[in-house]
Amino acid sequence: MARDFFVVMPVGADLDQLESNGYFDGSTTYKPYADRPYLIRRDNSAYPEIKATNDAFHRKPNPYAPGTNMQPFKKAPNAHNVYYLVEQPVDFSQFEEATVSGGRQGDGSDSSPDDGTSSDGNGDDTTESDDSSQSQSSQSGARTYTNARFSYRVDVPAGYKWQQESDNGDGRKFDATSGSTQISVWGSNNALSHSPQEELDWLKENLGGNANISLAQVAGQSVYLSYEQNGTITYIREVVTGGKIAAIEITYPTSERSSGDKLAETVPLTLKFVG
Repeated sequence: MARDFFVVMPVGADLDQLESNGYFDGSTTYKPYADRPYLIRRDNSAYPEIKATNDAFHRKPNPYAPGTNMQPFKKAPNAHNVYYLVEQPVDFSQFEEATVSGGRQGDGSDSSPDDGTSSDGNGDDTTESDDSSQSQSSQSGARTYTNARFSYRVDVPAGYKWQQESDNGDGRKFDATSGSTQISVWGSNNALSHSPQEELDWLKENLGGNANISLAQVAGQSVYLSYEQNGTITYIREVVTGGKIAAIEITYPTSERSSGDKLAETVPLTLKFVG
């Protein structure tokens, strides 16, 4: 019988190479995020129970076990068999090589202060602000916006002007000081009790007829939608729970695609619920 089987795909794993090698039974246009590790789960219900002899003359390898004789996946990667860690998403592309020095843990020489200050990476210590809506982020020059009403947070990169919080306290807008890129974040109650897939379908239904969709995907509780319309690119990520939705939208003209695409690859991944 086919047993539980997962393929572990580390960051940068070449899915196209697996497909070309015949690892999957069929092909797919679904493309998981290569900058995040993920699992592909085999649907064992597609594999019937088989009988095999087990003697010295007729022994055959198990076709459902890993190895050169394993039968291909019956279903190529899709939105139902690819799994990410979504409770606390991490943008793995942000990690850089670093050298850490200091004493051994517990020997009293730990260089991390315990007096309520934290290092910003430039050699000076910064005290955390009492204003919960603005705090220093680990990203250089970035600040973290925390929304008190819906309990979500997002890192806002340097070079953006913070607009006033909305009158109803659901979110905020941030305008680039150079260029036309705008970041908007907001929260809402999940009044329609949408699942992530239902929320994605609803977003697509409410687009204009001339929207050219380039990305429409659900990964766990996250909804991703990107489209081009009238010379403007819009990138949306929503985190959908049973009670609340937190959203971030980045808009930029096609003339700023290079910088806008890079921003869309990093900032939306910092959106998360807190508390």
